[in-house]
Amino acid sequence: SFPTRRSSDLQVWQQFSAKGMSESEAMKAMIQKGLSPTEVGAFKRRLLSLQEMQKSKFGAKAFIKDTSLFLNDSSWFIEVPLVHANSKYYGYDFFSNPNTNFQPNLNIATPQNYVLGVGDQLSIYVYGMNETEIDAKVNKDGNIKIEYVGLIYVNGLTIEQAKQKIASKMGSAYPALATGKTKLNVSLGNVRTVRVSVVGEVERPGAYQVSALATVFNVLYLTGGPTEKGSLRSVQLVRDNKVIHHIDLYPFLQKGIMPENIRLQDQDVLVFAPALKRVELAGQVKRPMIYELLPNENLKQALDFAGGFNDTAFVDRIKIVQLNGREKLYKDIEASSFVNYIPQQGDLIFADKMEPAFENKVTITGAVVRPGLYGFTPNLGLKALLKKADGLRADAFLSRAVIKRVSR
Repeated sequence: SFPTRRSSDLQVWQQFSAKGMSESEAMKAMIQKGLSPTEVGAFKRRLLSLQEMQKSKFGAKAFIKDTSLFLNDSSWFIEVPLVHANSKYYGYDFFSNPNTNFQPNLNIATPQNYVLGVGDQLSIYVYGMNETEIDAKVNKDGNIKIEYVGLIYVNGLTIEQAKQKIASKMGSAYPALATGKTKLNVSLGNVRTVRVSVVGEVERPGAYQVSALATVFNVLYLTGGPTEKGSLRSVQLVRDNKVIHHIDLYPFLQKGIMPENIRLQDQDVLVFAPALKRVELAGQVKRPMIYELLPNENLKQALDFAGGFNDTAFVDRIKIVQLNGREKLYKDIEASSFVNYIPQQGDLIFADKMEPAFENKVTITGAVVRPGLYGFTPNLGLKALLKKADGLRADAFLSRAVIKRVSR
């Protein structure tokens, strides 16, 4: 954080100037340190006020020559990534948060299904009767070179397949490998990078160089995720000109489950298609927002996405406002039909508030000390009810009372 007193403001500005930073770079640095745009504006005004005070008292030279430009420049503000706040569409804020880091974990055991490619470096460890360590890089022809063994083609093999092939080829140099007296371990040293393209309705489309350990979710964070026009339910992974996966992000957003967190390969393409079917859940649900539904998802599933009913909801029935050409239709869907009703594009699904009905309620009003609702019990008389209400006020008209009874 930065000091707020004027003398300290000047010291901060002098530090920026000594580093050769422009005004926009200095303001951007302050934002990245945690100051809000409002606080940066206040800092500017204090700095200009201090300059005027020094000029009038000491005849000091101006350290900010174009005060108007300094005060009004806001280019630094545009450069700072901001979160899309309070989106009415569910799920989009999560991937567009610039403070979220979702880099691949490189400090993990080598995945046995990892596919080797040009640029990977293997660490080969021979131990037991023989001991040696070998670092071998996959060259542009897909081979690794091992002394006294020669070239071994490993491009396109998994780590497990490469281990078996290397063990077989090294048998001539290390005969004890065949008897088990010498053992072999193969793991990744340095991991190559792969090129992945991202197209469609995405915040930052383009080509990305990422670690070969990167998954679909790693790239999602780099790109900022889909735009609000894009789909969260069907992100397409294209490999060799074929769509090999349709990735649904809702299981992750709803439950933290990543069932399709697929490791990417070189030249993969992620395609963000336009959103599918959208409906709005409003009223007495826990998370009222606009949700995207797959074609066959029903009303109960839509309610589950919104967290279900809240504590004040009328749960026996749902109201739906549906577009029908130029007109709108109202529909009442009973709870027993939630699993059978398939919402349509643009439906407004509204949960009413429950209006509680009391079975044993009596009300006393007028010139009593404590007017209000009281519980009815068998044989409750007027005298007992007045006692519950702490009796009559001094201004009460004692000659008459009116009793209203609702017949059942």
